[in-house]
Amino acid sequence: MPAPLTKLLRYARASGKQLVSLIHQDLTPRRILTREAFENAIIVHAAVGGSTNALLHVPPIAGRRASRSPSTTSTASTGGFRSWPT
Repeated sequence: MPAPLTKLLRYARASGKQLVSLIHQDLTPRRILTREAFENAIIVHAAVGGSTNALLHVPPIAGRRASRSPSTTSTASTGGFRSWPT
């Protein structure tokens, strides 16, 4: 088996093991994708001079997350933003 394929198979197996571990810990995307996590991602993106591509993708992902959890859209926790643009 070629070395690059062997490496990919190791990565795939490690990813699967990590996914099972996260499921056992009940660590779901809903618990990770919080408003604070998105705000942090935007701050880090600005700090490192990230690509404009992130600016196209982060708001729709955050918007979808917010639309599934009304508590994340309260005006008290908006940090000055009324809503994510769609």
